Amino acid sequence: DGSVIGRHRDMYVFACYAAGIRVGDILQLRWKNYDGERLTFTTSKTSTQLNVKLGPTALSIINSIEPGEPDESIFGFLPSGINSEQQLLSKLSSANALINKNLRIIAQRAKVDKHIHFHTSRHTWATRMLRRGMRLEHVSKLLGHKSIRTTQIYTKIVNADLDQAIDLFND
Repeated sequence: DGSVIGRHRDMYVFACYAAGIRVGDILQLRWKNYDGERLTFTTSKTSTQLNVKLGPTALSIINSIEPGEPDESIFGFLPSGINSEQQLLSKLSSANALINKNLRIIAQRAKVDKHIHFHTSRHTWATRMLRRGMRLEHVSKLLGHKSIRTTQIYTKIVNADLDQAIDLFND
């Protein structure tokens, strides 16, 4: 689906499978950040250098996009030639608002009764990795968190799952 809403869906799914990359960072990804297997970039929020190996789902999404020049945006929602930090923040904010609006429409169409916004892709990725046994330190590093305490929030979600499992066993 080449529609804007379809591309927003693809970006969201991509983030769910690509270390929960923030929407602002995905919007700023350029073809020069992608080597056919990995993304290498500096996060805008924490200025952390990340090198993320992409799995099959993320690779299929990025490889479905026609490659452009090294400085062109991968997902194509952020024009080149932005001259100031203020202009960049404005463009990112507008794009994020439209993406979140479209994600709500997608969730409604799919009869998903949860508040979906782009940031939930980070939660999805982190909790999936913790449930699969990835060490907290690795999840923290891939999320680009400065402090492991920030990442520990996700362990509460996983621990709640464990509590429910024990409760079921004890019924």
